[in-house]
Amino acid sequence: MKETIQALLTQLNHGLVGREETLRATLLTLLAGENIVLIGPPGTGKSLIARKIAQSLGQADTEAGYFEYLLTKFSTPEEIFGPLSISDLKENRFKRNTQGYLPSVRVAFLDEVFKASSSILNALLTILNERIFHNGAVAEQVPLRGLIAASNELPTDQEELSALYDRFLVRSFVDYIHQDQLGELLNLSAQNNSITAFDLQTLQQIHTLAEQVTMPSGVQQALLNIWAAHAEAFKEDRSEQLSDRRFTKIAHLLRVSAATNGRPKVDLSDLLLLKDCLWNRHENAATVKELVLTELRAFSWPVELDEAESEVIPQEQNCISELHAKIKGLRGIGTHEDPFLIANHNDLGIMHRSDVGQGGHHFRQTEHIDLSDHSHWTDIAFKGHYDGGGFSITYKKEDNLWRELFSIVDQGSTVTDLVLCDLRLANKLVQGRIERCTTDIAPLVCSATASVIQNCCINMTQAWFQFANGWAGHSYFSPNSYERIVAGVCLELNKQSQVLNCFVAGQVKPQSNSSFVGIAASSNASGIHRCAVGVMEVHSMRNRICSSDSQEFNRQPKSSQDSNPELKHNTLNVSIDSNSGTDDPNGPDGKTIAAAQFNQSYLEYTLEWDFDTIWQWNEDTDQPVLRSPQSTFAGGISSGEHIDLLSQQVRNNIWL
Repeated sequence: MKETIQALLTQLNHGLVGREETLRATLLTLLAGENIVLIGPPGTGKSLIARKIAQSLGQADTEAGYFEYLLTKFSTPEEIFGPLSISDLKENRFKRNTQGYLPSVRVAFLDEVFKASSSILNALLTILNERIFHNGAVAEQVPLRGLIAASNELPTDQEELSALYDRFLVRSFVDYIHQDQLGELLNLSAQNNSITAFDLQTLQQIHTLAEQVTMPSGVQQALLNIWAAHAEAFKEDRSEQLSDRRFTKIAHLLRVSAATNGRPKVDLSDLLLLKDCLWNRHENAATVKELVLTELRAFSWPVELDEAESEVIPQEQNCISELHAKIKGLRGIGTHEDPFLIANHNDLGIMHRSDVGQGGHHFRQTEHIDLSDHSHWTDIAFKGHYDGGGFSITYKKEDNLWRELFSIVDQGSTVTDLVLCDLRLANKLVQGRIERCTTDIAPLVCSATASVIQNCCINMTQAWFQFANGWAGHSYFSPNSYERIVAGVCLELNKQSQVLNCFVAGQVKPQSNSSFVGIAASSNASGIHRCAVGVMEVHSMRNRICSSDSQEFNRQPKSSQDSNPELKHNTLNVSIDSNSGTDDPNGPDGKTIAAAQFNQSYLEYTLEWDFDTIWQWNEDTDQPVLRSPQSTFAGGISSGEHIDLLSQQVRNNIWL
């Protein structure tokens, strides 16, 4: 089915330039048994598109399969619905002879549809929605599969036309082709009239398959979120209100899209079709498209590139949703394909339960969460996979102390793309991985054992704090001087832990007999590689990369049984000359460079930071910041060996 449609779309595009998107939208709409309106100036090929689509559905060659008409304000019902039957009038019956007119065909094209008289428009309402034509006293079922309408302008200021306009589920704007494509018009070959048409049996098969398509819970929630976001965005604009009828018809369109793509389930890419269904004014089309993308990004995640070659919607691994019990109060089922969705403090609070927070589940945050009104937050013992989606969790400072989100991030766990405000990520990280996380206090974690912390940003701008005593204040006691030390990323790195491509900057105000180091206070048989310390306003900065009290930072193995962490030393760990300290490229202080040299070019080409998908340069602060993961989900952007799920599914969707 999918290959047949792809071949048909290629045939339909023959003889046209720049009309691929409109052709796809029109064909899908009619396969779903819905109506579409093409909006645009004269001479853009709207009628040609309609004729090609009619031919593809096998209707243009039959006597009564296709009806086409240009409407004006002077058009009469007889021209559209057929003349009155004289014989029936003689018997006092009002009836039209509809054969060959719109009520008798399967595909119709009405040009300038909104210029028709009220008598025509009123009759069209039931034809477009219920597929019923009131022929005198008899309500006749019409065979119409879909109506293609065209207009040079939209009826946005005419409320009497709003009911008719709402019957067109899909809207497509057809403009003049770009000047860069004009040359293609000169080189078009003769039109190929050979179009492989669908027969009625195939159309019925599509209908049957669509009825069997299901909509996973995550997709359902994404659709509901899009609907709610649209209502919020246009709450002051009466012309952009969405009807219940439109919601029902959209659900059917999504199922047809999945069925024609050979899938048993609707996926995120199908929801992207809503960009052509949720606007009434064309000037709002771009806003709607961005709104839809924004909501869909919250349900996407990175997947392996080799998975992208298959047509996987990851079908929840053979109905895996039936094998996992849902957690009451949480949306999703906790798998990689359908993670638990965390949207507010109540969802987050459920993670305190050991069967939830320590159950090895997958979580996906979908909204910013504010915990500042909580009088007390109890940290979570966590074992699983938490994707922050680029959203934030905000808390508050309590009695000169800082709370952690997690007391421990345990074996095999991952935390990615999370922004923390007045909140530390974790006390302990054990055999886990943290990537692309941001916080405004230090350290990000207190201790890390056999773990990886990569591409994280600790930017303590205006985050002044004091160290309390001992671990309660998250400081480290130097074994040599009994001095309290606090680090930007981690206090203690143990057992081959790695800190890679991390950035620390900001303001710190420690107590007396305390000092601050850029990355780690203690690095026991672990590595710090390609990290950078930016401008630090600090009372006492003992060392810039790692405390010199860590005697094992650059040690050699003592015996053959001693593990070698393959330390990269500090040659590529950088601090700038505005910070105190010495230039010690191979030691704990790291390399010092001039402030003018500290820029994107240095980080990108010397430290090998990824500025395409992970980092970006903030021109206002002259320092690197993490990109929101949302910025990489807009259209097939891949990185290394990964691609986001939404982009993967879009690639495999023939309608996009």
